[in-house]
Amino acid sequence: LALCCKESVNQDIRFPKTLHETTDIISPVELDALMYTKTLGLTGTAGPAARFFRKVFGLDVTETPPQFPQNIDVRSAYLPVARNAVSDRVKEFIRSLPHDDVPVLIDAQNIKTAEDVAAALRDLAKESGKRIQVLSAKNADEAKHVFDQAGQKNAISIVVLMAGREVDIPVDEDVNREKGGLHILSLYPRTLLRNEIQLKGRTDRKGGGGVFRQLVPLEPNDAEVFRYLTDEEKAQYRRAGKRNDQQAIERWIRKGQEVHERRLNDMNEQVLSVYQPLVEIRRKYTSLPGPLRAAVQPVWKDFLQYALSVGEGAGWYSSFAVLPRELRPAAVGRHIGNIFNELLALVPYSRYDQPLFYRRAVALLASASERIG
Repeated sequence: LALCCKESVNQDIRFPKTLHETTDIISPVELDALMYTKTLGLTGTAGPAARFFRKVFGLDVTETPPQFPQNIDVRSAYLPVARNAVSDRVKEFIRSLPHDDVPVLIDAQNIKTAEDVAAALRDLAKESGKRIQVLSAKNADEAKHVFDQAGQKNAISIVVLMAGREVDIPVDEDVNREKGGLHILSLYPRTLLRNEIQLKGRTDRKGGGGVFRQLVPLEPNDAEVFRYLTDEEKAQYRRAGKRNDQQAIERWIRKGQEVHERRLNDMNEQVLSVYQPLVEIRRKYTSLPGPLRAAVQPVWKDFLQYALSVGEGAGWYSSFAVLPRELRPAAVGRHIGNIFNELLALVPYSRYDQPLFYRRAVALLASASERIG
């Protein structure tokens, strides 16, 4: 689909590298998507963020069925662990593998944990002929080599904050066919469900099969995902962990993830509320007749960059800052709407003198900020 669109006559299509940065906070990369008349994203985790995409970018989310059925073993996926027993639990997991040479990908939350686990596994690796490799910010330039090796037999790969996006780990065919595929062990529960989905997606590529397991702390205060649960909810989780109640553990993890997702959406919407008028302006721009849109196109990015700067300024300074925060989006919308209309009024110049049109448009934008007051 992407290749077909890129080869098409319509060159005004934007393919953002990602609409989710690893921070999960809205970023300039995402705002850059507003500069194009069409935006297309392909992702396996748009479902949980559908409301966000719709409200901020005006994008609809459509689910398409996968080419291959999911074949990830998630039976008894949650492994309760005491605070100081992570390394021992990892060794127990490695020893319990049904096949000695199956590749393992370990997802660690920070460099220290990754290095501690690697050190704890060193003797075990020597005994069983396994190879340990660690990937973190310290050696990020080695990522391709690490992932190329991660799916081979006897490989134990420890990766810090495994993002998953655009990472395809090749796995030996007989491992997929006879040994359950790549085994993933996450050392902590993710705060967002979509990040967990991305992590699971590193295995079972093209229906090849895989295994996913996750360490969960017996003490909820040791995991960020449970941060916003009430004391009573945390007590219920503790009881579920002690009796290894898999359904209850998953229920509380999902509850924690829902709260984090909601708070993240609220945060992003507050930050981006001043940008909301840009979605409406873009709709207006894309609905222009073809010749009129083509005339505006050379200065569209200049206009949008100005509008972005106005929207950003409305949050912290400029004349908009004297207004109550809830009124600023409407004020920004009215201002940039007026400027856009004035820009359209200049279009007749483009018919006989394109450079003159561009100069007048740039001058309009340069003087526009002075008129905000």
